[in-house]
Amino acid sequence: GALSMKKLALLGTGFLGGIIARAWREGLLPDYELAGITGRNAEKTAALAEEIGCPSFSDLEQLLHTAHPDIVAECAGVQAVKAHAEAILTSGADLVTLSIGAFADAGFYSRIAQIAKDSGTVVHIASGAVGGFDVARTISLMGRVGDGVKGRIDTRKGPKSLQGTSLYAEDLLQAQRTVFSGNAKEAIALLPTKVNVAVATSLACSTPEE
Repeated sequence: GALSMKKLALLGTGFLGGIIARAWREGLLPDYELAGITGRNAEKTAALAEEIGCPSFSDLEQLLHTAHPDIVAECAGVQAVKAHAEAILTSGADLVTLSIGAFADAGFYSRIAQIAKDSGTVVHIASGAVGGFDVARTISLMGRVGDGVKGRIDTRKGPKSLQGTSLYAEDLLQAQRTVFSGNAKEAIALLPTKVNVAVATSLACSTPEE
């Protein structure tokens, strides 16, 4: 019944937010009511709300205080997690985060873990692009017992996605080449919004330094 339905809210109304909202509209999240959405781009947010038939809010604070969601799904980027995770958790809502790169920051990770514990809420780290985390974790735990098991991730990016970073060069538009090789912690420092999958994998396996 409606009483047992959980209230879901979306932070981020771009491509990924749209996918989640449409999945809800198509009945793929039957246990949830879409209680509200909010995003940086007011036009996109309003258009998505109208298409889906759910309330939209001008900012997260208004959404939390008005819609009282049980769960907030974040698909707005690493900076949004850093800016809003605390408010979401202290409002009593659980957080499902796609931009897990935020948690490569050890200080932020431990602060949010403590806030979640204090407020009785949970952070779910969604393995957006990677389905094999459980396998990676299992292999890693087996490796701890015996020989160390090493894993690696190769990520291919379109050259335009590297614009504005120190790795970008004009010649990348002509030919593919390796622009970075190193561990996940070094990668996230250079590319804070581009290597969520690598950080998630390293968290599942061991630590971002390995």
